[in-house]
Amino acid sequence: LQYVKSIHRTAENIASTLHPAVGADSVQPEVKEALRQLVDAHKVRLSDGQYRIPTPAEDDWEVTRAGFHPKPGDVNRIHADTVLGLWEPRPAHNLLDARTFKAGLTINGRAVVDEDIAFHVSLAERGAELDRQSVESRSRSQTDRKAVFWVAGLDEHVDRETVEVYRSREMLARKERAAKTKDETTLVADEKLRLRTHEAELRRLLREALLAGSIHFQGNDRSPGDTATVVGQAASRVLGQVLPEIYDRFAEGAARVTSKDLDALTTNENLRGLPQVFAQLNLVRDEKGQPVFNTESGVLKEVADRIENKTSYGETATGRYLADEFEKEPFGWSLDVVRLFVVALVRAGRIKATSKGTTIESALSVEARNAFSSNNLFRACSFQKRVSGTDINDWIDAEAAFRDVFGKQLPELQASVIAQAIRREMGEVEERLHEVHTTLLTHGLPGATVLQEAIDQMRSIRGGGEDDAITTFNGAHKALKEAAKRASELAAALTEPRLLDLKRARRALDDQWTFLDHESDLPDGLRAKAETLVDLLARETFYRELAQIEQHASAIGTEYQLRHLAATAARTHGYQSALATLKANPAWSELNDEQQRRIAAPLAGRASPAAASATIPFLRSELSACPQHLKAAVQLMMELIEGNRLVTISVGDFFGERVETPEQLDAAIGALRQRIERLLGEGKKVWIQ
Repeated sequence: LQYVKSIHRTAENIASTLHPAVGADSVQPEVKEALRQLVDAHKVRLSDGQYRIPTPAEDDWEVTRAGFHPKPGDVNRIHADTVLGLWEPRPAHNLLDARTFKAGLTINGRAVVDEDIAFHVSLAERGAELDRQSVESRSRSQTDRKAVFWVAGLDEHVDRETVEVYRSREMLARKERAAKTKDETTLVADEKLRLRTHEAELRRLLREALLAGSIHFQGNDRSPGDTATVVGQAASRVLGQVLPEIYDRFAEGAARVTSKDLDALTTNENLRGLPQVFAQLNLVRDEKGQPVFNTESGVLKEVADRIENKTSYGETATGRYLADEFEKEPFGWSLDVVRLFVVALVRAGRIKATSKGTTIESALSVEARNAFSSNNLFRACSFQKRVSGTDINDWIDAEAAFRDVFGKQLPELQASVIAQAIRREMGEVEERLHEVHTTLLTHGLPGATVLQEAIDQMRSIRGGGEDDAITTFNGAHKALKEAAKRASELAAALTEPRLLDLKRARRALDDQWTFLDHESDLPDGLRAKAETLVDLLARETFYRELAQIEQHASAIGTEYQLRHLAATAARTHGYQSALATLKANPAWSELNDEQQRRIAAPLAGRASPAAASATIPFLRSELSACPQHLKAAVQLMMELIEGNRLVTISVGDFFGERVETPEQLDAAIGALRQRIERLLGEGKKVWIQ
């Protein structure tokens, strides 16, 4: 390797030169193993597909690189990223040509992709650990009958490639931005190529491990066959096998519903000539020659029963609740299908809807078309069983609900009196909810949707008729009570200082953590605190965790300030040193005071502490630019002193191409020398860059 330069120094060519005889076996496997050991020992370097003796700079690079050792968390992240790449495009299966279900992904217990069917992928070292995981996977699949469990074995080749990927990423994270010289940029480029090579090899090894692994569902073996070559396709095949068993009632709502199907319910005056989907889903039957909705059995009865059951507990049956409920197993129905069922029940007179405080009893009304044509408005709608008037039983229920919500007793069991009392109390509660709701929206805090739904219900109660007010209150009193309680807790918790704390916490995530997330040497536990803070600030019950939010935000802020102070100190020290170097130049004394101030200004302006608003990346870039500012200042100083006598020469003009032989080096140095001697002979002063 040290002397032969006329041929490509690949493993194959090296093996050819070492081949002992024409009839002998190939020594290529032994050569490749020897080369691998030499590379690991930093005696040989692989670059651009060829092996060669490393330079001193490359030796230092390799020693530094070999000092990086991944922690278990680093290994898990690399494996998760690689498996996630194998999961694209997302495994999917179209069930009964009606809906496409997708496969979710959980790797070693950590959810990575959340979809319809969870695939729990476990990676374990081959041997006893892999056997144990396989047994445990099969056992879990027998208890968790809605998920797929996939176990794959890892070996020393996967471990080696994982370490190499980690080392390459660490080297690039630490060296790429600081690379200035030609050698440094070459090393960075080589490392990027090495990273791509190791990532591709790790991807290949993990693909083979997964395809050779075991898959279990409900205790049955669903492992990939010998012909499987793509992880996503293997997962899609398993998905097609397990979906009918998990969503065993999907066929009842298996249809592609279009806007025309929905318009038929909100615009057609009669039920004759309905689109084919209504017969396909068995929504309409013939009753003495007249088409009527089949509300006494089948899917419509299922939806109506869910609404009635929900409201019987004093809770609100919203479109969001129904969509979420029927999207789960064993149904798996799409939002459009659920909406078609609900609107059919409104059209049949079985239920009524409330949207933005307006009660909708007719599917043919303008309000119905507006509310049901929008996904968001439909989700926000609430639904109740439709009744024709109230009786003593409803009044007794209202009495119990009134005491539960307001802690008071109704003055009289009469519809008008009950409705008046409910509206009066609702008005006071609604005002408090409005104040808290405005606070949440103003400060971008979660939970406003829950309060808005309660406000809409209260507006409906105050604006509807007596019977509507009573039945709506009876059906939603628990949700209204919970909303009022939440509003009181929020009002007590969200004081001005706490709102400022939440604003600081949001700033810590949006500004400070956005930067820290890309730093490689974070303190242990800080990333977990940031992830917890993201989760806490997204919860509707965030106000119950204010102390923990403040604690995690302070940890992020403290770490950011420490790095900001370090970056400020480094910049100040760097420019102070550069300023001292400039003033130590013998030519400095030849300048007058005004010239000295002008030349030193770019350095002096950065030699003092930076403003607190300056970002860390800006401070680091300023420090990186310090040598260039010093160089420019020295050049300007020489130009002021020497005037037209000063000539600037760039050494790079004479070494534009790669120097590979002593003759090329001598020629470049000779040309540079001749140019300098000629300029000196002309009485010039030479400034070399």
